[in-house]
Amino acid sequence: MNEKGRWNGLPLVIFGSGGISREVAQLVEDINANARAPVFQVIGFIEADGNSIGLEISAGLSVISCDKDFKDFASNFSTLGAVIPQGNPKIKRRIHDNVLANVDNLVFPNLVHPSAVMPFSKIEMGIGNVITAGVITNIGLQMGDFNLINTGANIGHDVRIGNFCNINGVASVSGEVVIRDEVLIGTGASIIQGKRIGTGAVVSMGSAVIRNVPDFSTAIGVPAKIVKRV
Repeated sequence: MNEKGRWNGLPLVIFGSGGISREVAQLVEDINANARAPVFQVIGFIEADGNSIGLEISAGLSVISCDKDFKDFASNFSTLGAVIPQGNPKIKRRIHDNVLANVDNLVFPNLVHPSAVMPFSKIEMGIGNVITAGVITNIGLQMGDFNLINTGANIGHDVRIGNFCNINGVASVSGEVVIRDEVLIGTGASIIQGKRIGTGAVVSMGSAVIRNVPDFSTAIGVPAKIVKRV
């Protein structure tokens, strides 16, 4: 499960150029600094349109392509890594489905910060996940693809996480919770054991979930109440 050894300096692009994308660039630096040889080589950022191409974003890294030109750009590489660290799960899904799905030479490595605590031999993790500094996960975790678990989040035993979810900093997800696809869990939110968070749901910052959250709903407060259904 720990993939550091397999990538061997893989060229990597980051979709988006905002704060969270810059954080991922730093995450890659930290991964490389902790390895005997560079694991990834970030070559730049990809934006939605071409207006910012050439703009320097972070420490010599610039916007180097845009969504509509990305397939042609990627054709310059035999294998190219991509990461989608978007704060909005729906945007993350859109980029995957509309921009990346038909590019044949892409790979989606899991980026795991060296300080994250993960029992790799006792969990299952798909592709394209981003696990940032200080995250703790426990045995029995089953996680799909393209999820972001942000700084200091704690994920309990036997949790199931779908695809394209964001779990923000210092959130606490207790054991046996089920989180469906495209869920956003806000900073500092907590979910008690065994609850189910439905597809497309939002758990607002600092909320405490003690009941199941239906699909496409927003839960807010302590204890959390459903305040919106789409």
